[in-house]
Amino acid sequence: MPPDPRFAHRWRLEGRARLNNAADTRYFFNRKALVYHFLDVYNPEEDSNGSLESCTFRCGICGRGNWKWRKNGRSRGSTSNMNGHMKEKHPNIWQPGVQSDKAARIALLAAESQSTVPVKPLHPVSSSKPFDIEVFNEKLTRWFVKRNKPAAEMENEAFRELLLFLKPTLEGQLLDSTGMGKRVEAMKQSKEN
Repeated sequence: MPPDPRFAHRWRLEGRARLNNAADTRYFFNRKALVYHFLDVYNPEEDSNGSLESCTFRCGICGRGNWKWRKNGRSRGSTSNMNGHMKEKHPNIWQPGVQSDKAARIALLAAESQSTVPVKPLHPVSSSKPFDIEVFNEKLTRWFVKRNKPAAEMENEAFRELLLFLKPTLEGQLLDSTGMGKRVEAMKQSKEN
């Protein structure tokens, strides 16, 4: 089974796990997270239908980690833990991999956008309610809290460009990371009380 063309470049990344690469197994072949290409799978346990019930991941570079994955139940081996390991222990392999991944996916998106498929034009949705910056900031803060995003994301140029693209009148009104951080903390504290 050939890899999904959107992710074919990942099979050539430096530092890919080589013993029992998670992305090469039928269990994780179609997973989108880049980190699976740097993990080896150990102790896979299947149900009677051949579906994966649980396994253990270890870093394919250093062999460390003992991340448990379970089909049903709380998994200690989330991709966040594995991504953190890669960023901290193997930045010279991880960062180029992430950059290569982004570049390949952007190139593919650009090629897809050049296709001949007709695109329906978007029409602005009329609303009887005027835009309220406070309501916007409240909803944005709620998104930061629910998605557990760092307030520093407000400084991300691409994120700011997206917000300004969606609502040009936000120019000069977007919160910075300090402002968002205060709002996030206030929202978290109000939930605790």
